[in-house]
Amino acid sequence: MDGALRPETWAGARREHLSGGGDVWLMESGAYLEVMVRGPAKGFPTVFVGDTDQVEVLHASAALGNVSYIRTHGTWARKGVFEWQVRDRAVSAATLAKEAEAFLEAQGWLANASRTGEPTRVFRIALKPSRRFIGVVFLSTDTMAVSHWPAGLRDDCLNLALLRGESPDALQFNPVRWFRHSP
Repeated sequence: MDGALRPETWAGARREHLSGGGDVWLMESGAYLEVMVRGPAKGFPTVFVGDTDQVEVLHASAALGNVSYIRTHGTWARKGVFEWQVRDRAVSAATLAKEAEAFLEAQGWLANASRTGEPTRVFRIALKPSRRFIGVVFLSTDTMAVSHWPAGLRDDCLNLALLRGESPDALQFNPVRWFRHSP
């Protein structure tokens, strides 16, 4: 998953624009939803997937990390914290491939990490009924500007602390306002 934009790979993919600049492509590939995010500058993408009871935050920066939030009594409570894995570092291709395979198997998603903030990233997300809503946010690290899709996204998907890789105890999400993916 090198993040390269190859027209032949993404031909026929659904293309959407990030508010604030950049693009998102979505394409089903077997048991996975492939999501390519191209931000407007160097930075880090975060993909939000979930349903009306649980949200998963999938973050790709210099490493990959995810955290879940469970809806309880009108708020969304954090379940666990980000655990950073599959770091962008100098290791053999075989070692990195082994780490990536184990991460995909355990977490149900994978993306390309980049310590330099490469603006193009590709996420591979296992399709599950609990992942029917999706939102995408890109944080440009030079300016801390946020680009997002869909345009109507107005909840804590835009929380700067969360986008920087922190995990606040409680947030507010409204997944039914995100894009509804129907495999």
